[in-house]
Amino acid sequence: MDDLDQKLIKFYLEDSRLSFSEIAAKLDADASTVRRRTNKLVKEGILDFRAETNPDLIGYPVQTYLAIRVAPGQNGIVRRALMSQENVRYARAISGQFDILALVWFESNAAIYQFLENVIGKIDGVREVQPFICLTKSKEFKK
Repeated sequence: MDDLDQKLIKFYLEDSRLSFSEIAAKLDADASTVRRRTNKLVKEGILDFRAETNPDLIGYPVQTYLAIRVAPGQNGIVRRALMSQENVRYARAISGQFDILALVWFESNAAIYQFLENVIGKIDGVREVQPFICLTKSKEFKK
């Protein structure tokens, strides 16, 4: 990865909606070079473009992290079970006191309880769950 790749990544982190032509103009490069290099970064798995939504505005005003302790050898199974749920944004293996950290969006506090009882409670290998409800955000969505 060279200097141009680093600059492209920086531009996309600031605004992933910029066109190849807009970035090329800022870098004093050809749009075809920007397109080719961007495609290469995507193919190599360095860049990934996806839409970001504001959960508050789409019916999920309660965002909760779930710290989960699992039985030995069950991490992958539990993470796959979590990821099969529509409102689970991610489930990552972590180090420390817990084994998995999941971000889950909910419609209400009551929905958290239902999720813990009806989803988490039925996943084999889950030993302990500690929910952490997000009270505020440091980085807000751009308007």
